[in-house]
Amino acid sequence: MSEEPARYGNHDPVVTLRLELGRERDRAAAFEAALRKEVLAVIRQAAIDDKAGKEIERLKDCSRDVARQADAEIRSLKAEVYRLKLANAWQPIDTAPADGSMIVCLGPRGGVQVWVTANEKTPEQFLASGITHWMRIPKLEGGAS
Repeated sequence: MSEEPARYGNHDPVVTLRLELGRERDRAAAFEAALRKEVLAVIRQAAIDDKAGKEIERLKDCSRDVARQADAEIRSLKAEVYRLKLANAWQPIDTAPADGSMIVCLGPRGGVQVWVTANEKTPEQFLASGITHWMRIPKLEGGAS
């Protein structure tokens, strides 16, 4: 997926994963349609060829395997979307890092500020400033933040 985001433009990871999920669903639907067509062709052949029953069972097994794989991939992508939503959500200020990283803070009356945390900055000092919540500054494409 690291090479794929350029295909969708410079979206945040959640949007990119949603686009990827849609693409996977489209691929699964196209595969199912092609498989359905192939199964119908095999069924028609079954009227002529009594060996087709084994081929039908093989195709059914194949379609079940593909469906299980697609379901697993969709569950994985949904879990990643959920994880990214949580990682990019506003968090209480008492959970802010004290390692010198830059964070976005939600100040009084909904104002947003950028702060550089420091080891000596305590949650009480943030609260005294009227700051109640924080979130990490998202990474930009190319790894810079």
